[in-house]
Amino acid sequence: MTSIDSAFYKKLEELHSKKFDWETNNCGFFVGYMLKYLHNKDFLNDFIGKCKDKETSFRLIHQRGGWHNVLTDAGLCKRENGVMHVGDVVISENAIGISDGYKGLFAGGAFRSKKQITDVYYYTEK
Repeated sequence: MTSIDSAFYKKLEELHSKKFDWETNNCGFFVGYMLKYLHNKDFLNDFIGKCKDKETSFRLIHQRGGWHNVLTDAGLCKRENGVMHVGDVVISENAIGISDGYKGLFAGGAFRSKKQITDVYYYTEK
């Protein structure tokens, strides 16, 4: 894993500032790009080329059993205590993002406060 340092925040800022796009930079891709940076593992292979718009993106997630199943199938574990650490994957409503330690950052410059985060996941090597 890449250490959580200024390079992490620089990469997070770079990806967070990219324009939202259902096909190439939706919330799932944003998280996948950050997880690839952090863990050097491709989390997006099953999604590239399959997300054309909001409807197809949500249908794909629904077919896989929702974000919880997508994340746990990729090797992430849900934090039972609700504590949010830097680099964790966070869920708010139907979107996933990355924790910067204070809030959840989502694709296209969106963010949510800790109180808006419903679930938190961390990656563990299998």
